[in-house]
Amino acid sequence: QNPSKKLPPLKPGDPIHNMKRAIEEKKAEPAVGDERGWWSWEEFGLKVDSYVLMLKNKNCLVGSHILISMKRRKEMTAMVAAAYVSGISFTCLDEELPPSRLLEIADLSSATVVITDGDLTENSTGSVPWQDRKPDSCMYIVCTSGSTGEPKLAGVSCGSFNSALPSWVKLYGIDNFRVLQAASFSFDVFLGDLGRSLFLGGSLYISSEIERRDPEILANLCRDQQIDFLEVTPITACFWNQFPHSATGLNSLKVLVIGSEVWSMEDFFKTSKIAGANVKVFSSYGLSETTIDNTAFFTDDYEPKGRELNSNVPLGQPMINTEITILNGDKLAKWGRKGEFCIGGPALGMGYFRGGSWDPHFIYKDKLGGKWFRTGD
Repeated sequence: QNPSKKLPPLKPGDPIHNMKRAIEEKKAEPAVGDERGWWSWEEFGLKVDSYVLMLKNKNCLVGSHILISMKRRKEMTAMVAAAYVSGISFTCLDEELPPSRLLEIADLSSATVVITDGDLTENSTGSVPWQDRKPDSCMYIVCTSGSTGEPKLAGVSCGSFNSALPSWVKLYGIDNFRVLQAASFSFDVFLGDLGRSLFLGGSLYISSEIERRDPEILANLCRDQQIDFLEVTPITACFWNQFPHSATGLNSLKVLVIGSEVWSMEDFFKTSKIAGANVKVFSSYGLSETTIDNTAFFTDDYEPKGRELNSNVPLGQPMINTEITILNGDKLAKWGRKGEFCIGGPALGMGYFRGGSWDPHFIYKDKLGGKWFRTGD
C-alpha cells in the first residue's frame, strides 16, 4: 500500500500547506537525503522548526534578507524552508564562494545575516508558528551574472514562485515525485528542484559535489535512489550521448529535463532514445528574472530529419504561468520577422535590487498596459 494515496489533496500554489500536510501525514516517509542518508518528514519538520528558532535568535525579522552559504547537504534545504516559513527572503550561495564575493553580495542585497554551516551548532528546539507569505513579498534574490564586475540581483516574489508550482505539476505530471538535485546552490534551478519536491510534498536527494560533476554517477544515482525527476544541462546530456553505457541508470526516471543552454535537435533526440521510451524528455527555457522556467519543448511522436537535425531545439510552449510576446522596438513583430522574445504573466519577477530598492526600469509597459521583461533574445 502507498500511504501517500490517503493524503488530502495538494494545494500546488501553497508550499506551507503542502509541507505541513507531509509532516503530519507522511511522518516516517523519506523527505530529503544526501550521501549520509535520509531524513524522514518528521525529522525534516523538527529541523526546520529548529532553524526557525535559530533565525529568530539572530534577530532575523519578517521582511529581512539573509544569505545562506552552506555545504551540499540536506541541512541546506531545511534552512531555505525555515527562511521561507519565517517570512524572510534569502539568497543561496555555494560554500566555496570567495569571502570577498560573499561580502559584496551581502552588501548589495542588504542582507542582515550570513548563515553558514558554523551556525548549525546552535541546538534550538520547540514548536513555532509558520508565517503565511503574502504573494507580493520577496521570496528570494538570485545573482544572475557577475563573475567579472558587479552582479545583477534579480528578485522573485512568493506569488511568482508559487505560480510556477502548478505549472510544473501540469507540464511534468508531478505526483509525489522524488527529485535528484544536481544544480549549483547559487543557481535558481536549485530552488526549482526544491519546489518540485518538498514544496509539493515529494522528496529530494542532494547530490554531493563529486556526484553532481560526474554524469555516470549522476545517472546511477537515478536508479539507486529511485529518482523520478532530474534536470541537467546539455553538457551532461551530450556526455551521455557520447558514452551511452554511462546513462543506463536514466531508465528509472519518469521525467528528464535539459535546460539552461542552447543545444541541437540531433542531441535532443539522441538523449531521448538513450533515456528510454518510458522517460519523458523536455528541453526547457527560462530566466532568473521570470521565475526559473518559462517554456518547454517536448515530443514523443516526431523525429527531425535533414537540416532540422542541425537546428537548435525550439523554445516550445509557454508554461501556464507565462505569457509570451515578440516585440520589434515598441511594436509587435510582424509574422515572419525577427523580434525580441518578451515574457510576462505571473512568472514576471520583482526586478533588479539596486541601492536598497527595486529597479523601476526592469519592467517594460506596452501601450495596452501589458507588462513584460525584455529578454534580449
